Amino acid sequence: MLFAHMGMEHSSPKIMMSFNLSFLEIILRLSMATIFAAIIGLDRKEHNHPAGLRTHILVCLGACILALIQEAICNQVLYYAKNFHTLSTVLESDPARLIAQVIGGIGFIGAGTIVITHHFVMGLTTAASLWATASIGLAIGMGYYCIAIVGGAFVLLVVVILRKIVKVNTYKQVEFKYIDRHTLDQVLQPYFKQNKIQVKHFSFKVDTNNQINKKNVYICVCNLKFPKNMTYFKMAQDLAMNNNIFEISLVTL
Repeated sequence: MLFAHMGMEHSSPKIMMSFNLSFLEIILRLSMATIFAAIIGLDRKEHNHPAGLRTHILVCLGACILALIQEAICNQVLYYAKNFHTLSTVLESDPARLIAQVIGGIGFIGAGTIVITHHFVMGLTTAASLWATASIGLAIGMGYYCIAIVGGAFVLLVVVILRKIVKVNTYKQVEFKYIDRHTLDQVLQPYFKQNKIQVKHFSFKVDTNNQINKKNVYICVCNLKFPKNMTYFKMAQDLAMNNNIFEISLVTL
């Protein structure tokens, strides 16, 4: 209302437009945000992670839109400060204020992708990719194309390419539940040895709270490395034939 009081009739449309983003520029930035987020999201979706294609695109677009709003606010403040000198000492705009709220808000979305149990933590990479995608969206929205392109390239390098080049963890954590306490040494270990499945380490416990036919349930969690001719699904199919083993689950991918 203060701006209207100062007399908008004396302002020049040309000057006002010089501070505004063009429609094509807005389309360009939103399109770039969609493309970068789609590439990252496709990788997450292919590996069945909680946040996939649409989630990454929406996060990046939302961050980009808020960055565009922040830039529009700054441009508007600059316009009024330039054309109404009496307001130059009153008006102020913090370019990082709205952006800081985006980074904080992404934490809530990222937390929803993290699964924590007594055996493992899953979803940290997906949460980090959402945070990085939001940062790319902010960079694009603010018009820092060089930062967005180089930063996006590095994110893709880590998320998509690095996993294929560097095999950090080739072991899969598998949980077995059975009712005969000798199943580990009489069934599981001989099977692993016969099929050349490497066992890094395993944990063993008795679940006294759950019983089947008045028998205790035994839980064994093993870190297994499969040879080329053996897969987790083939192993699960073979061991499921044993009547004492009633559950086999892949704990980590």
